[in-house]
Amino acid sequence: MNGDKMEKIEQIEKTVKEENIEFIRWLYIDVDNIVRGTVSNAKDLKEKISGGLSIAACMQSAFGLFDRITPDSVFGFVGEVRLMPDPETFRIAPYAENSALMICDQYTRTGEVFRADPRPLLKEVISRYRHELKASFENEFYLFRKNESIEPFDRSMCYSTPGDERRQRHYA
Repeated sequence: MNGDKMEKIEQIEKTVKEENIEFIRWLYIDVDNIVRGTVSNAKDLKEKISGGLSIAACMQSAFGLFDRITPDSVFGFVGEVRLMPDPETFRIAPYAENSALMICDQYTRTGEVFRADPRPLLKEVISRYRHELKASFENEFYLFRKNESIEPFDRSMCYSTPGDERRQRHYA
């Protein structure tokens, strides 16, 4: 491990102690772009960062549409994927008490990038850009009125002119 990574791990250990973190969630992205993961005790932090965690390769497709493992694919019944945590992604989990999380990259037992892991591909594509990449999300929500019952704020179609006119009058 290089000096920068060791320094980052020491910083993480300090944060874990100061923030009373008890559990670390080790997250990975499956082939359906769903965030999945496993949890371990924070006491195992250094060991997990340096040695990784093992999961069965079939976990990439075990949760598919029909909950079946695809025959004759990299997602067979036998095989192991090594989750290697990326210390740069360490965050305190705002939704889980005394928990933190880290995103992991997936490798085969021989140390090669696991072909189904989307993160290395994304990193490679980003590295080719000469521009700064920025990302965001679109916050989607519904508005309701709370009267005797809960009813929609308005019944107009999405992006419709009558709906825009009613919203405009409401906010005027």
